[in-house]
Amino acid sequence: MHTKVKSNLYHFLCLQVSWESLVSDPKALAKMMLAARSMLHLRPPAPGLSVHRFAAVPGKKRCPSITRGPSTSLVTCATYGPPHGMGLLFPGAAQIHVPPGLEGEEEEEGVRRRHLKVKIVHMTKEQARHCQRMAVHMTKEHVRHCQRMAVHMTKEHAKRDPRVLTTMIKACGDLTSFQDLSLSHGDFFNYINVSAMMVKVAKAYRVNNADEAQHLMLQLSAIALKRVDDMEAQQIAIILWAVGKVGGIRDASFISSWLLAAELKLLEFNAQNLANSLWAAATLGIKDERFISSLMLAAKVKLPEFTAQALANSLLAAAKLGIRDEPFICSLMLAAKPKLSQFNAQDFSNSLWAAATLGIRDGPFISLWMLAAKVKLPDFTAQGLANSLWAAATLGIRDEPFISSWLLAAKVKLPEFNAQNLANSLWAAATLGIRDEPFISSWLLAAKVKLPEFNAQELANSLWAAATIGIRDEPFISS
Repeated sequence: MHTKVKSNLYHFLCLQVSWESLVSDPKALAKMMLAARSMLHLRPPAPGLSVHRFAAVPGKKRCPSITRGPSTSLVTCATYGPPHGMGLLFPGAAQIHVPPGLEGEEEEEGVRRRHLKVKIVHMTKEQARHCQRMAVHMTKEHVRHCQRMAVHMTKEHAKRDPRVLTTMIKACGDLTSFQDLSLSHGDFFNYINVSAMMVKVAKAYRVNNADEAQHLMLQLSAIALKRVDDMEAQQIAIILWAVGKVGGIRDASFISSWLLAAELKLLEFNAQNLANSLWAAATLGIKDERFISSLMLAAKVKLPEFTAQALANSLLAAAKLGIRDEPFICSLMLAAKPKLSQFNAQDFSNSLWAAATLGIRDGPFISLWMLAAKVKLPDFTAQGLANSLWAAATLGIRDEPFISSWLLAAKVKLPEFNAQNLANSLWAAATLGIRDEPFISSWLLAAKVKLPEFNAQELANSLWAAATIGIRDEPFISS
């Protein structure tokens, strides 16, 4: 049993087995077909697929007949018909590259034939290695098969194959494994590999590993700069987000180069790319006016496509960046109104804090915000509750139903308030004229424990609020 590879305008593979062995062993054909498929990694042909374009050989007759089996096509060729043998043609093999240098080369009637003796049932380790070295245009099925046989894969091939590198990146679970992979294979990363790695590092970032994450991100940023010309808009935006997620890196040249690359691709950014970039710019404290203006201009067109979270984050970013571009802010709020019902607790607290910071007093927007946020108040964090009441006081909004719901939610979360949350919430209550005794009592209990953590400004604001509300709690005043 052997394999013949013929090549002309098309390459195709034909397995040949003696007719007598098929007659004597009815299972031989089925076994041979399955083995050949597993060896060559070819899918079964689609029903109705013509075989003629694969069977054309100079000086030979086209295949006169074709019989379809359940998983392969049986082709009886004039050259290889019974009793000499039967050919198995695998449609789809026309694009397989036949590597040079195989044994048994000969010329006959203008057709170059190569004969390769193989084992049909089991592929040897050497054949697997050869397949991996030579398969420049491997299909996904090839890759998966080669990964299953990765024990036999050469180190050099593993280092250079982007698909193998992607698999290795996905397998990493902590910053140490990312660091090891970056040092051993980083030079072979393509633009997809490096962007995937930076996103994984950003997602693994925690406060207790900040230094390690930033150091690794700095190493990866150097690789990313080398690949920036190959990158698409999505990779450029996601890398900017990843750098912002870890709190930035100590390389001003990378940020400036990356902003320039992003500016050139802004028109190709989708809504998510734009929202991520705006958030990253705010997190990194980017003050490049030209980039921010271009980003806002591109985002304004795509605002109707923004998700609820993207709109809330964009409003928050605008506040952090101090953007007071009225047309952009108005467009942002106009896009947010119909999506307020989709906001989660974090989106609500971020957006109202941003509105207060920017001094936005859009009556219809604030009224809709209060109505939609009231339902989600039990889900607010301690920080979110404190910020939302502070924002309402800053904007001078006294919405009784909202304040009642806020007081109920705050009483439960008051033990989780930090010093700043406690000071801000009492200041807001005094500013809005809230004199709810149960809330004041709960506030005093929580504040006495945290008073040593109050700074001078927070102590002053709390004392002013206590006097405004009329709190006469001697132990608190003494503390």
